[in-house]
Amino acid sequence: KIEIPAGGGRLLYALEALDRKARRHPEPRNRPGASSLVDILVPHVTAALEESFGALNRDITSTLDGEAAVIFQPLKPPSLLHCERVVTLWSFVHKALDTPLKIGVPVDIVAQPFLRFLQEAVQ
Repeated sequence: KIEIPAGGGRLLYALEALDRKARRHPEPRNRPGASSLVDILVPHVTAALEESFGALNRDITSTLDGEAAVIFQPLKPPSLLHCERVVTLWSFVHKALDTPLKIGVPVDIVAQPFLRFLQEAVQ
C-alpha cells in the first residue's frame, strides 16, 4: 500500500520553497537533466493519491450500491429535494479532497488525481 507519510505535505512545501530560492540564484553553468526537488517526489505522491482515491471510490461504490430502480427519492419533499445517497456521495468527495490538503499536500499536486477520482465517482 502506498501512502503519504506524516509530514509528507510539509516536506513538499519545504522543497517547493527551496526550489523557488534555487531558481532565483541559478548555477552559472546549465546542468542537463536538472529538475526541481519536488519533481522527484511528485510521481510517488501522485501514485499514493491515486491509490487512496481508488480505494475511496471502491468504498463509495459499495456504500451506495443498491437497488438500481431507485434513482432519486427525495427525503422530505418539498423541503428537502435531495436524497441520502447524494449527501453521502458528496460527503465522500469532500473528505477525499480535504484529507490530502489537511496533511499539507500542495493543491497543484492534489488537483489532477482528485479530478480523475471525481470523474469516476460521479459516473
